[in-house]
Amino acid sequence: MNRMGRRVRCSLAALGLGAFACGAAPPGADDTEFEASGVVRVGDDLCFVDDHTPGAYFRMPIARAEGAVELGGDACERVKLKGGGLALDLESIELRGTEVFVLSEELRLLIGAEKTSYQYSDAFAPGGNRGLEGIAFSRDASRAAALWEGGFLSPDELPDALRAPLDGVAPQPLVVFHDLPRAGKERGQKGDDSARVVELRVGQIPLWQPASVPVVIEPGQRFRATDLVWNTEREDELVVLLGSTAKPGAPKRYAHKWLQRFDTDGRPLGAPFDLKAWLVAHDLGALADANWEGLAWWEPGETLVLVHDAGRKGKTFAVFVPIPKAWLAPPAEDVSRADALHRDALVFDGHNDLPWAVREGGAPSFDEFDIALPRPGLHTDIPRLRAGNVGAQYWSVFVPAETEAAGTAAHQTLEQIDVVHRMVRRYPDVFELATTADDVERIQREGRIASMLGIEGGYSIEDSLALLRVYRDLGVRYMTLTHANTTSWADAATDAPQHGGLSPFGEEVVREMNRIGMLVDISHVSVETMKDALRVSRAPVIASHSNAFALAPHVRNVPDDVLELLKANRGVVMVNFFSGFVVPESARTAADMFDARRELRAQHPDDEAFQAAVARWSEEHPLVPGTVSDVVDHIDHIVRVAGIDCVGLGSDFDGVSVLPVGLEDVSCYPAITRELLERGYSEKDVRKVLGLNALRALREAENVARELSR
Repeated sequence: MNRMGRRVRCSLAALGLGAFACGAAPPGADDTEFEASGVVRVGDDLCFVDDHTPGAYFRMPIARAEGAVELGGDACERVKLKGGGLALDLESIELRGTEVFVLSEELRLLIGAEKTSYQYSDAFAPGGNRGLEGIAFSRDASRAAALWEGGFLSPDELPDALRAPLDGVAPQPLVVFHDLPRAGKERGQKGDDSARVVELRVGQIPLWQPASVPVVIEPGQRFRATDLVWNTEREDELVVLLGSTAKPGAPKRYAHKWLQRFDTDGRPLGAPFDLKAWLVAHDLGALADANWEGLAWWEPGETLVLVHDAGRKGKTFAVFVPIPKAWLAPPAEDVSRADALHRDALVFDGHNDLPWAVREGGAPSFDEFDIALPRPGLHTDIPRLRAGNVGAQYWSVFVPAETEAAGTAAHQTLEQIDVVHRMVRRYPDVFELATTADDVERIQREGRIASMLGIEGGYSIEDSLALLRVYRDLGVRYMTLTHANTTSWADAATDAPQHGGLSPFGEEVVREMNRIGMLVDISHVSVETMKDALRVSRAPVIASHSNAFALAPHVRNVPDDVLELLKANRGVVMVNFFSGFVVPESARTAADMFDARRELRAQHPDDEAFQAAVARWSEEHPLVPGTVSDVVDHIDHIVRVAGIDCVGLGSDFDGVSVLPVGLEDVSCYPAITRELLERGYSEKDVRKVLGLNALRALREAENVARELSR
């Protein structure tokens, strides 16, 4: 326990924080571009620090606290530091301001020495405060939470007390809590106003933990936490600004940003708030990849203000983000009911493209591409599957439609099947290959993830029913009749028709799938093919990852007349989370997506050039991401038309580029449960949507196969 100087501001010295009273300097700062790293509201002024402007902060009035406001201009005043709570020679030391805040009604700066040879304190800031990015104080100033950004600070650079919990893990963001008791004085009373840091009440929050956020780390990619505030609606919670950075050499350095609630024991709370998706949805997409550094309440409990580091190469903005009360403080009773139901339910997802993502990652084995660790750039890994309580999964063994013309479809499909088999063998405590509905129930009860395979494109059978049967023996339990292109026996939704639906051989394929107990999947196919499949099939037909055309008019979605046929067939539409098939505006934007990809592939046979061209096309045709509510709207519509027994979930994770806010990865399924309960669905019906309908369709297909084999 160290004795501090007078006033709370001086006690910050023991944290390695500079605390200074400030006085205004004459206007005339030359800087119009900033690397803004901290922000706070003072009256109607926005105060921020530029981390390459030592010994000063900036102050500018805010007329309208909404949207984006450019920092700088004639109204922006540079304010010099006046005096100090620490004996520092401000002229000889390069100081890096990383935060500005108000404590005891005075404006303070959190600063670090740019030169790593200088340290304010050995206690908490080796290396000259490098990586120390934010500080927040509780409402009564009794506690402080200081933040290391992570990714740029290695565990061996931390003091012993903080290093031990991080041994053996990658550099992590770190939050350290301090109790700051006010000895001998209550507010409004005379007396001693000193304070002490009495203990590290919580040693650290490594923010990559499995149940935390959809931000992950791998070699070559860094994860940052850049600021934090206390949750004004919950006394023992923080809101932390998180982000991932792209791999070295990637075109965009800053890949994503989230807000995440944490309790003071380091547990993540609820779903993250996707800042990037919010910016895109509110016509601020140009700022979506900015390096957001500073975070503060503008209106406590209502609006946050954020500032970003423009890298001194462009304009710097503050954005004002309204934060829903329901996100800050969801009703505890509703959350606990939803969470309890979700933990107990079978979550059975109809479509996940992780196997293809593994292939594209170039990993020859799961030792090198270990999904037991958080995986950057992906929607799926084991920690997040556990957080989402996934109990059964159809793993797509997709191969591109171009393999049909190349004559390599079967070869590559077998390789993708092998990926899933190797995954199951590599993680036997997590996955088990399931071949029946009974297997699914048993494996889920044992706490593992029942794994089945789905072929995405009938060209994989290369016009061979024998090969279809081989796939069935290898664990395939559904086949999507086409992908983006029309095949030799079935018309696709996103290509020119050739057969008016199914050809005679296509009908034979459906009958053989019925006979061997393989579900017929009508995602990706034309409406005529959908209707032909439903006419021929005696078993339930599924759409493993499609939505309602009536809500989002994209040909990949299912029209109402087909939904009515599915009701009679007892089939299941498994709702896709891709924003282009969810949000009406995005569906219209994405209408030409498959045609564009075909044209780009023809222009760019080289994969790298093709992917770059696709990325450019996507940037020129941005999609509105939508929200969890938009996805559940599709569930509602399918229930109204086809009934509660005919809807499920088919996320398409790791096969899509844009996802709704709140459904960013496989950890987010609980958001669906909460939304369904809020809309008045019974617990029985929620269980059907989450997985029981998918399980029932599988079981009925097995029953049909037994009848046909007699």
